[in-house]
Amino acid sequence: MLKKLTFFLFSSLLFSCVSLKKEYLKTVDTQNHTGALIFNQSKSKIEFEHNAEAFFIPASTLKLVTALITKQVHPDHIPLALYNAQGDSLHLKPTGDPTLWHPKLHQEQFDSILNTHKHLIIHLNDNKTVSPYAPGWSWDDYDRYYSAELSIMPIAGNQVYINPLDTLNFWVYPNYFEDNVRVEAKAPKFRRAKTKNEFAIAASQKDSISIPLIYDEIDLSALISSLSGKDVQIRTENEIEKTWKALQGIKSDSLIKYMLEKSDNFLAEQMLLLSTKHLYNSFEIDSLIQNQKKELGIKGRWVDGSGLSRYNLISPKELTQVLMQFKKENSLAYIQKVLPKQILNIDNTTVHFYGKTGSMSGVYNYVGMVKTKKKNEVYFALFQNNALDGRALRSRLTAYLKWVYLHF
Repeated sequence: MLKKLTFFLFSSLLFSCVSLKKEYLKTVDTQNHTGALIFNQSKSKIEFEHNAEAFFIPASTLKLVTALITKQVHPDHIPLALYNAQGDSLHLKPTGDPTLWHPKLHQEQFDSILNTHKHLIIHLNDNKTVSPYAPGWSWDDYDRYYSAELSIMPIAGNQVYINPLDTLNFWVYPNYFEDNVRVEAKAPKFRRAKTKNEFAIAASQKDSISIPLIYDEIDLSALISSLSGKDVQIRTENEIEKTWKALQGIKSDSLIKYMLEKSDNFLAEQMLLLSTKHLYNSFEIDSLIQNQKKELGIKGRWVDGSGLSRYNLISPKELTQVLMQFKKENSLAYIQKVLPKQILNIDNTTVHFYGKTGSMSGVYNYVGMVKTKKKNEVYFALFQNNALDGRALRSRLTAYLKWVYLHF
């Protein structure tokens, strides 16, 4: 009797797994390399997995790791800069904060302290320790908004913002670059010269755009002077250590939310630099990555903060665990506040999914959570890589989300 019962239970479990596998394969394109994990938090069990521990290009789902680390290292506010006031001079030491003169994120408290001084002296002793690009970034994306260079003191997001006013006039920010922008009758082959801060815009351009600048090619003191209205000096030599105070910047929650919603590669990279500087007094991120891999149980390859690099290889299971850790260290309400929300109508019910997509050529992934039809709190991932035609992958994700909501 016991043998019959054991056989029955084993057969039922096997049939259930096979049935789930068939349902899963109906939602995804079997031509592509896919991996999935579904973890039911309400039942504390893995409901389904397929290639869950295989390594995939994560794309922007990797930003979940950056968000978690940023919240751990800077739970309240980001340090905008270190400063020391001496007479009418304000000495400034950058932390890697990405908000200085950023068109959307610039902090007024910086202006308040700056306005009480005539001179601004910036100390860039670490300026040679940051590569403008992370390993594995595509070289021919240099003039695309998602490939802004990294630096220890970003200015205006290290981009030039151009807004067409009419066919001949364009609003340029920072206006320091106005003379570097030319209008062409036809669409230019490149929006920025490869080795110079020279920008070309078609007269027919109707939408606002942003173009990365070459950081090392700018006169940093002149650019900051034009933005601040102050006399600016840049010092790179080692000096006697001053007593530095931290200038409180943007709320970390606000920066995390903005970075995730916009899937902003530049912000993600700078946030990783911020954390590295705080933890190790260095802008070299290798130490942070190696230590955090151990802390988070990541066995795959992780090289940047944004997921823009194709060198990154992370499993669906690892990133699902990261999201669950993010929730554990904060709250369900918190991750629902900072994560991008997808709304689907499923069986005449409005369903909210909270998570992060990750996409690039041939890649479309998602890591998120949902309260299912069965009232379960479910965390899950779907990774889709190696697609020849990535256009269909979005609809495949939608089918997968509906399946997770209805079945689990």
